Amino acid sequence: MLDQDIPTEEQLNDEQIINLLQNENDESDDDDSDEEILLVSEKQGVDALKIFINYFEQQNDPEFNIDDLRIFRKYLRIARIKEINSKKQSTLDMFLL
Repeated sequence: MLDQDIPTEEQLNDEQIINLLQNENDESDDDDSDEEILLVSEKQGVDALKIFINYFEQQNDPEFNIDDLRIFRKYLRIARIKEINSKKQSTLDMFLL
């Protein structure tokens, strides 16, 4: 970015150059924050799937295919298993090996 020429009518002073670079950095920082991915726990995933399945079952629109509901129920079972497995206690000697 620093190698690019900036077309101007007049010469920029040091303060104007610094402000220009700071503004570009501020804009690029905004783009980075959009890419942040929040982690979802197993419990949150299970709860969200339950809510969505409940919503799905209430729909009378033909675009909501019953076969799709089976797929969401399948993933709900998988998420519940992952949630249960994450709660399993382990013995202290497992960590000492």
